Amino acid sequence: MQEIMDPMVQCHPYYITHPTLPLTILRLSLHNPYPLPTLPPPANQIFYLAVPTSSPHLFFTPQRSKLADICRKSLPIALSSQHRRYDIVSTALTAKTLEALLARKGCERGDLGAGGGWSVFAVEGEGALEGDPLETSRPRKRQSLDADMDDYNNVEGKKRKRIAKARFGKSATVGDGSGLERVEVKLREVWPRGKEVPGVLGVVDGNAGKSKKGRPKKDIAPDTNDEDSPLVDEHAPWKGKSWMPNVDVVLEGTHVFAGVRTLVEEGVFDGEKIPTWMTGEEGKSVGMVKGGTILKSAVAAGILEATTDTRRDRRKTT
Repeated sequence: MQEIMDPMVQCHPYYITHPTLPLTILRLSLHNPYPLPTLPPPANQIFYLAVPTSSPHLFFTPQRSKLADICRKSLPIALSSQHRRYDIVSTALTAKTLEALLARKGCERGDLGAGGGWSVFAVEGEGALEGDPLETSRPRKRQSLDADMDDYNNVEGKKRKRIAKARFGKSATVGDGSGLERVEVKLREVWPRGKEVPGVLGVVDGNAGKSKKGRPKKDIAPDTNDEDSPLVDEHAPWKGKSWMPNVDVVLEGTHVFAGVRTLVEEGVFDGEKIPTWMTGEEGKSVGMVKGGTILKSAVAAGILEATTDTRRDRRKTT
């Protein structure tokens, strides 16, 4: 990688193995080859790269600078060989801690690797499922939840907690060390238009409702019974049979999914109806939601680079 970047950027690498986590941290100090480097180097010239052990993912700092762009574009070339080419694709996941990234994209994911209800199928750890889920023998008895339900003295509270455990599993608990601080999605759902649409354009004042010849203007109302109208008309939304509002949802906190789980247990959210991107099953913190799930294509989302790269204090996985 240093040889690839040498004609354009002077790169001074330094790598070290993390003392507690299974990954190698690479620190790249980037300098322009023509002027003399400044000491100490500016913060925008320091590029960090973390390589997890036995994992196809890379963690790096999302800096927006020309030197960092050169470094990111050099990664696929450095990792590729003559008969084996690699490419880097964004996974739309940002976090502030390495523990949160390793819990979702590392090799030793344990009981936190699978988000949401899939965490019960972990192969090891406290959240491992007892027995093989494909066994044909008689299933074992489930562990009683009475010890963990001291605060729930009614049947509805116990039911909500069972639903939360089914949707979140062993993940999304307070203090697990793998919390995401921000989840941002764009909702692009198509809604059917009713027969009567509120919001008919009315008269603002006395003169606004009259034409030049003194005749009153007719109120403009959408025609929803037109069979020839398209399903969704982006240029004229009032003419289509359906409409697609632009809704952005941002969840922020010390542990977003743990907060959603608490709201499910308290009865604020319906645990049976919340989508999978609110339980952590998607494994993404940024994306576009259509049909109840986050689109897999980063190009279709269109907001990955605009939202993740602007926050320089967060690490980004690729």
